[in-house]
Amino acid sequence: IRPQEVFFILAIILIVMALEWVKKRTVWGRVARAVAEDSETANLMGIEPKKVIVFSFCLSSALACLAGLFVAPVTLVSPAMGSV
Repeated sequence: IRPQEVFFILAIILIVMALEWVKKRTVWGRVARAVAEDSETANLMGIEPKKVIVFSFCLSSALACLAGLFVAPVTLVSPAMGSV
């Protein structure tokens, strides 16, 4: 196992721990859970589900970008991939 892979594993563990902390300990986490449970009720409580959904989508896109950054060096991604 290479040092780079150890770094990736540790970074991923830290990212997951941070996300879980945010989800359980912050106002945004509580709001996101409320919208996930019942967006109509959350809307009645003054939460704008559309904004929460957009922010959650952006966060998941950022996590996908990080995943790509972690996988690219290990799988030898190159600019010429996919060309004929």
